[in-house]
Amino acid sequence: MENVVVATFLYIAAFAVALSGFIIIVLRKYMDRVVTHVYGGEHFPFWFWPASLGLSVMFAYVVFEHFVGPQTWAGWITAAMIGLGMPVQWASVVFNRSGREFLAKLHGEMTFVGIGLIRIAFAVFLYWLAGNA
Repeated sequence: MENVVVATFLYIAAFAVALSGFIIIVLRKYMDRVVTHVYGGEHFPFWFWPASLGLSVMFAYVVFEHFVGPQTWAGWITAAMIGLGMPVQWASVVFNRSGREFLAKLHGEMTFVGIGLIRIAFAVFLYWLAGNA
């Protein structure tokens, strides 16, 4: 492990993504209401903007640490995922009403089981990436 900051971030992200995937699967009966609450209203819930700001600062710090610290191919992948993924998410969901409306219309237990499984698979990838950071 050459870059401790990037590796630690990836281990924490892998845990958080896996945990959220399991929670989505376990609470799949209630996810319709959760998704409608978060994405279906006129505005995001009060906690959305502070959480987004905190995540953005953390992501920026990880990318900064990658560039000033030891650079690994896992760090480059992480920097690319953050650098490309965040603007795409902002453009398609955060600042796009039709994207939020699409997400608010997600319904059905099997839909959320699939989303949970995809998150768990992505967590495995993040964990593997952390071991190579």
